[in-house]
Amino acid sequence: MQASIVQVSSGSYEMVLTGTADAADITYSSTSGDDILSKLGVTDSSGAFTDVLQAAQSAEFTLDGIAMTRDTNDISDVLTGVTFNLLQATPDGTSLNISIETDTSQIQSALETFVTNYNAFRDEVIAQQAAGTDGTASSSAVLFGDGTMRNIMDALQNSLNSTVRGLTMADLGLSFNENNELELDTSTLSDVLSTNLSGVTKLLSAQTTTSSSQLSVVNTGTSPQSFTLDLTVDSDGNLTSASVGGDSSLFTVSGTTIIGASGSIYAGMAFTYSGSTSQSITVTSTSGLATQLYQLAKNYSSSSGALQTLITNLTTRDDDLQQKVDDINSAASTLQSQLQTQYAKYQAAIESANSTLTYLKALLNSSSN
Repeated sequence: MQASIVQVSSGSYEMVLTGTADAADITYSSTSGDDILSKLGVTDSSGAFTDVLQAAQSAEFTLDGIAMTRDTNDISDVLTGVTFNLLQATPDGTSLNISIETDTSQIQSALETFVTNYNAFRDEVIAQQAAGTDGTASSSAVLFGDGTMRNIMDALQNSLNSTVRGLTMADLGLSFNENNELELDTSTLSDVLSTNLSGVTKLLSAQTTTSSSQLSVVNTGTSPQSFTLDLTVDSDGNLTSASVGGDSSLFTVSGTTIIGASGSIYAGMAFTYSGSTSQSITVTSTSGLATQLYQLAKNYSSSSGALQTLITNLTTRDDDLQQKVDDINSAASTLQSQLQTQYAKYQAAIESANSTLTYLKALLNSSSN
C-alpha cells in the first residue's frame, strides 16, 4: 500500500491510499493508542474505509471466446511466448483483434547458434579423449577414459536423428558432414519455413492433444506429459478440481482454466474446460527436437544428473587425493622434526666425545712428560 496527499482546492487536502498488489484489498491493523485512520476519517467506526474510489478486483477478459480471470493485469500464461498487458477496460460490446506474426528469422538464428554450440561441444568431447604419440592421455584430456561426455554426445545425436510426425532434421537443412560436424543449409531452411511452418513447429516443439473437444490446450509447457486428467464439476456446472491419479495438487483451477502446479512435472501446461459434467480426459503429448534437446540438457545438468554426478565424483576424488597429499606432508614434517632432533643428539654426542678425546690426549701428554 502507498499513501499520497492530493490538494483538491486551496487549503484542502485529501489522502489517497492505493494498493500495490493486483486484485488485493487494502488491509491494515491497529496498534495500541488512538486509531489514526478513524480520526482522519479514512475509516468509520466499524473499521471499514469510508470512501472507496475503486474496489480491488481480478482482471476479466475473453480470449477466442473463452472467458478467463487473473489476479494480475500482465497475462503471460495463456499463449506461449505472448504477454498481454491490460491497461484499460474495453467499452461494452467491443473487442480487440490481435494479430501475431511469426518471426522466422529467430528460428534461423536459433538453429545457427545451436549448430555452433553443438560443434563446439563435439570438439571438446574429442579433445577429452585425445591421446599422445605414446598412447597415453593428452595433458589437456582431464576426462580421458570417462564416458559421460561421449554418452551425452550419443544422446544428442539420437535426438537429432529422430523422426517427429514424419519430419526429420534434414527437412530443416541440418545434416552431418564427412567430419561428423553439424551443418545448416539456410536455403533449405528458408524454403521449409515459407512452405511448411506448421510442420517445422511440430518438428521442433512439443505438441499436446486431448481426447475431448471440451478440453482445449492453452500451453504445452517445456516438459510435456501424457496422462489422464480427471475433472470434477459440481451440481451447478462449475469446475472444482483437476487431478491426475487422484492427486488434485498437481493442477490448480481458476474458473474454467486448469494450470499445472509450479514445481510439478506439469508446470507450464495449461488448459480450458468448456464442459459441464465431470469426466476423465486423456492428454497426449509428443516432444519435438527442441523439446527433446531441452529435456536432455535439463536431465544431465540437474542435481542428480550425470554431469553433476561426474563433478561430485571428481570433487570427492580431488578431496581424497588432497587429503593424501596433506597426510604425506604432515608425515614428512614429523619425520623431518624427528631426524633433526636425532641429528642434534648425535651432534651433541660427537662434540662430547671430541671433548673427552681432547681431555684424554691432554692426560696422556702430561703423563709422558
